[in-house]
Amino acid sequence: MPAFLALLGQWFGPAALSRALTSLPFILVALGGGLYYGYNKGFTKAQLEGVSKLEALRNEMQQQVIDAQTNNTEIVERVVIEYVDRVEEVVRTEYVYRDVIREVLVPSQCSISEGWIEIHNQAAQGLQWSIDPEQANNPSGVKDTEVLDIVIQNYSLCQQTQDQLTALQQWVNENDISINGEQGE
Repeated sequence: MPAFLALLGQWFGPAALSRALTSLPFILVALGGGLYYGYNKGFTKAQLEGVSKLEALRNEMQQQVIDAQTNNTEIVERVVIEYVDRVEEVVRTEYVYRDVIREVLVPSQCSISEGWIEIHNQAAQGLQWSIDPEQANNPSGVKDTEVLDIVIQNYSLCQQTQDQLTALQQWVNENDISINGEQGE
């Protein structure tokens, strides 16, 4: 450092060097103040821009939620109407088949055995089969057309459940497309 001061003294003379050293603290304070002011001004500007961008992002997200809710409402209305129409059609078909049985268009041919009924009921409940062989061949008094009527009701319930699951899948898929866009995008 003394070599640097000696060099400055040669260039400017001792009086200039003395003035420079006396005003050095003021220059440093002014320079520090300028840097501090510039930093604060830049920081404040960046902070305001960040808040502005954050608010814009928040508004965009709120609009996306509103749009998704609107789309979901439209999808639900359409899917539920289609589902209800399909279930009503399945129920009408069930009644047509049951009426066919009742009107003796399908005559009863036999009485179902107790073994048949027992195995059917166990299978319907998902149980392991167990049956008393002595009772298996006994007539139950239940006619084959009565069993057919119950089978038609069961198939109708299965079809209604299938339609409900199909409608639920449709609702999920359409909401996914509504939120995330088409697959190809």
